[in-house]
Amino acid sequence: MKVNGFNKDASKYAGINIKLITILSMSFSGALAGIAGFFYYNSFSGLMPLLDRELPAIGFESITVTLLAFSSPIGSIFAGFFYGIISVGLVASAPLAGVSKETMNLVLGLIIMLSALAPVLVNLKPIETYKKILFSYKNEKMKKNRELMNKNI
Repeated sequence: MKVNGFNKDASKYAGINIKLITILSMSFSGALAGIAGFFYYNSFSGLMPLLDRELPAIGFESITVTLLAFSSPIGSIFAGFFYGIISVGLVASAPLAGVSKETMNLVLGLIIMLSALAPVLVNLKPIETYKKILFSYKNEKMKKNRELMNKNI
């Protein structure tokens, strides 16, 4: 598994079946996640959740934290604190603002989405793009004027 994870070309050259190893590693990690979930609900909840109770979205929240940290282990710690502070703060402020829980979850989703898009928006630079378009238009117009003036002379 380690060779397949580090360099697929090297493992293919060594004669290892890449697809089989990938499927086995995914199956193994899925089995470990299932066992971990079973022990989590048996030890922390006291019993397996019944059908009438909703399951907490721990897995989805961890995916959100990992995406905010850009898959960095150290960044996950800070992103986890950021996500925890925002989610607890929004839940605590919902009754004060007189807003429903769903609206606060929508606000949380918007905050997470915009903070995940921040690196893309930093490189966007709309004002500089507008200046380039405007100056290119002016330069084209000036070239046309010069050509007309040269023809008249």
